Amino acid sequence: MCIRDRYQRRVHGIVNIVLPLLKSTPEEIKDMHSNPRNFINLATDSCESKDSETVKTEAAKLLDSICENIDGSLTFTCNFCCEAVKGAYAKEASLELLKEFPTLSPFSINSPFLAKNSPELITETCIMALAVLMKQIGVRGDLLGLIETTIAGNALALFGSSSNLVKSRLALLFGRYRSNLFKVSEEFFGTIMKFLFAGMAAEEALASQCADSLQTLVKASEFKARTKALVDSILPSLCGLVPSVNVPGFYEVLITIVEKHPLSVSKRVVGL
Repeated sequence: MCIRDRYQRRVHGIVNIVLPLLKSTPEEIKDMHSNPRNFINLATDSCESKDSETVKTEAAKLLDSICENIDGSLTFTCNFCCEAVKGAYAKEASLELLKEFPTLSPFSINSPFLAKNSPELITETCIMALAVLMKQIGVRGDLLGLIETTIAGNALALFGSSSNLVKSRLALLFGRYRSNLFKVSEEFFGTIMKFLFAGMAAEEALASQCADSLQTLVKASEFKARTKALVDSILPSLCGLVPSVNVPGFYEVLITIVEKHPLSVSKRVVGL
């Protein structure tokens, strides 16, 4: 078998086998509403220990292994997922439009993953795949830049009109960024932090995922310096959530912010 044929088999395997297995099932989506902690735990396990031995975690293991051991697979997967997100949120998205994206083009006509799934499921699956691979992506500045450009370029849809399923996957991805999140542009960083803080007032699954990710981020040594300019705008909103939010992790996030920015907090309290 020639190199080109091996490459085609590999990339088709990623797109048409692995990604569909990472897609949220109807049972997962039901859990998002009725058992949000199970929904979040499965997503987290798929990105970290992968111990639960579900179809999703096994697919995550396979994707991780392919991208770690086969040259070019990580770059392809990241490019494909970013282009799929762009295509899903493009105006009047269609299979014909998807042909404009070079990585998607070979799959735009005959790919069950692209042809048979809604823009919502394509987007959440691709973001999930990026979250699974973030440990590998984190050492690739070019791929981190590609993800940043993709999300920033589709921010209105992703942060605004997208479903809570997509937003939950975004929150998961940003938690997986860890220290890399503190290297992105100031504007993008501010947008992400405001999205995560606002998300804690949403439906429980999204609120808990945002809180989980923030618990990881607020403990980072870089958090204090990067959030100093945001405290004045974020703190009133957080304090306003106190009477209504009952999400595990919310108060830990709030207390950490107070500890890291005592002067800013005291000035805000005195001004109340």
